[in-house]
Amino acid sequence: MNKGRLNPLVLIFSRRDETRSMLTAGLLQNNLRIIEASNSYIAGIKANQYLPDLIIADITKNNIKDFLFLSRLERSSRTKEISVIISVSSEVRTAIDKINKEAGLVPDKKSTERVHIVEYPYNFNYLSKKIKRILASKAQQSLQEESSEEKTHRILGKRLLELTIPAQNKLQLIESTVDKQWAFPFTMVRSLEIMGSKKSCCNELARCIESDVAAASAVLSIVNKVAFAGRYGRITNVKNAVVRMGFNQTRNIMASLSLIDISPDIHLKFGFKRSEFWMHSLATAVIAEKLCQKTKIKRPELAFIAGLIHDIGKIPLDNNFTQIFSTLLENTTNNITSFYEVERELMQITHTDIGHFFTSKWGFPQSITLSILNHHQPERILKTKLFSDRLLQESVFVANIFAKAMRIGHSSDEILRAIPESMLKDLHISGGPTEQFNKFVINKVRQYYEYLKISVDDLAFREPQRGTQKIPIYIICNKKERYHPLILGLHSSGFSITFKSEIPSKIPHKSAIAIIIPELESTLNLTLTGDEGDPHKKEPSLLKIFLLDNAETKEPRKDFTKSNIVMINSHTVDLRFILQIIEDYYFATTM
Repeated sequence: MNKGRLNPLVLIFSRRDETRSMLTAGLLQNNLRIIEASNSYIAGIKANQYLPDLIIADITKNNIKDFLFLSRLERSSRTKEISVIISVSSEVRTAIDKINKEAGLVPDKKSTERVHIVEYPYNFNYLSKKIKRILASKAQQSLQEESSEEKTHRILGKRLLELTIPAQNKLQLIESTVDKQWAFPFTMVRSLEIMGSKKSCCNELARCIESDVAAASAVLSIVNKVAFAGRYGRITNVKNAVVRMGFNQTRNIMASLSLIDISPDIHLKFGFKRSEFWMHSLATAVIAEKLCQKTKIKRPELAFIAGLIHDIGKIPLDNNFTQIFSTLLENTTNNITSFYEVERELMQITHTDIGHFFTSKWGFPQSITLSILNHHQPERILKTKLFSDRLLQESVFVANIFAKAMRIGHSSDEILRAIPESMLKDLHISGGPTEQFNKFVINKVRQYYEYLKISVDDLAFREPQRGTQKIPIYIICNKKERYHPLILGLHSSGFSITFKSEIPSKIPHKSAIAIIIPELESTLNLTLTGDEGDPHKKEPSLLKIFLLDNAETKEPRKDFTKSNIVMINSHTVDLRFILQIIEDYYFATTM
């Protein structure tokens, strides 16, 4: 029987190729979908990306500290509910208990119910029964037959990977699979036209909203919430609602409702949770509008709409091309690169092309459609001739990166690429966002979620790293303007940051980290002592992470006594990768 896309997903993590292959072969016979990871970095990334139903982690005596990636899962709102089976020897189990005790990592009742330990040797039949019992308790266990429509989409999806098919043909192929009702409401597009007109007024906008029963009902429902309620009591007509909320707030709420309406939270495949997608989209919208309000752009409100729907092209891929979407995500995690770059390599079209294609058909202003098309191409944005259009596109590009760095919601990767200095200057944010800016964004996103009756309880905005935030982090750069969003990402993850012009020769702690961000074609103020990496040296240790424009990102060796230098490409900085390096370093130097 051909089972559908809801078969339970299991992540198998082992550094031993033979063990990993044997586990995979055995579990495939149980109609399970399998993804593999050969190191803790990939295991952590894939767990965060795919949200598997179960993780099986093979921990050996040579890599005992690999189990620490499981503690990272517990601290993430995305992965804390994933069930885990740890496969160990009795010797390793004793060592893990000792490390947990020394680190003060005492498991609570909930985590002990979620984490299961299996000691070698064991019979595979025993493991299989244990897996079935765990999965049987999960809602995702329900299986479905593959519908004829899904089968058609699966067959058509293969054509997206054929490089000989022109891009326009692929866009039309995607359009043919989309529900005919899938379109941004005319009411939303028409409201943009009204608000852009010099003659616009509340009466005209109210008439536009009243023509859409669903929009009118939603606006009236929201305006009567406590946030908008006034001393004159309940509002019963749309015109008064528009006056009470204001033009911009009315438009933003309508747009948010429209996005939710065309992307219902029913597709939970491969970790692309719609609630997190909405939150990332809202955060990008709020940040983009806030950035534009500092500039002389005539219509900064367009930035909210552009930011809100910047990733809308991912929805039809996730909805209708399950296997393609999973292939894209797998290449993103395995190659430490952005979802956009993988799309371009494998399909020669991207979610930006798809988003531009549909929003153009729906009649959105060109300034918005171009912001969607170019939000991963800073070089093209900087060549935009009309300054107001360039500012709008810059705001969406920067907002998308800041939303990822602030860890608000989740898109398809956590790549934080370098931002051109000219963009930061155009948007009056050369030194990066301030704490006041960050608080405004967080509060605004929470506010919209309250309006839209969406719970944020399970979606953490910040995820401080328990224990490791005690490590001091120094940012070393030649100029203060040399800002990288990794700084925001580390701040949002609970770390204390100090800016310095050169690497400190002495550090007051047992260990510390220096993030070095040099100018292109410039020389850093570095002093070579000749004793870097001396394993017999008892002085405090300093891990140096270089963000270089031309470096090839590689996973560092875990023995930090032999090498305490890591080089990362500044355009493909994966925040999850950095956080793992910091945690590995922390335990290597303090335990």
